Amino acid sequence: MGIAIPLAKISPEEYIQRIKAFESKALELGKQLIDAKELDRRPLRPRDLGLTSDEWTFNVSAGTNSNAINATLKNKFLVMIFGIYNLSTDPQVNEVVFRTPQQTVDDIYLEDMYQYDTPAVLLDEPIVYQPGATVQIDLVAKGANSAEKIGFLGIVVAPKGNLPENASS
Repeated sequence: MGIAIPLAKISPEEYIQRIKAFESKALELGKQLIDAKELDRRPLRPRDLGLTSDEWTFNVSAGTNSNAINATLKNKFLVMIFGIYNLSTDPQVNEVVFRTPQQTVDDIYLEDMYQYDTPAVLLDEPIVYQPGATVQIDLVAKGANSAEKIGFLGIVVAPKGNLPENASS
């Protein structure tokens, strides 16, 4: 189970350092996994993971909301997720499970992040979905919310000239 580090406990300098390290790692992995002369990157967007709008909003019920996200990445798109936040006024999601159809990639417990003014965390190790992978994310909630604003911080890497196209097919 991965470690979630509250943003409130990270200095602005350390935050920038961690984001740059994640970006560098994403580009390095992209060079290994994507057949292209040049790569580009940009921040992760909701549409990259199959949502129909550019807003991270989910309808959740109490318990496990399986496949809140279920999207297959295009063959030359890599996605790295390195953070989670929740902008809900009454947040219900307290756990996020990152999966593929074959396995659980990581299980992040979030209840602690709601103790701070900024309900957001960085992951100690990023979640990486390789090109062509199926991204499945379960949201575990303690109650229902028809507009849970839980979102993901990440990077999309693709061949130069293919962004801002969505990463999922």
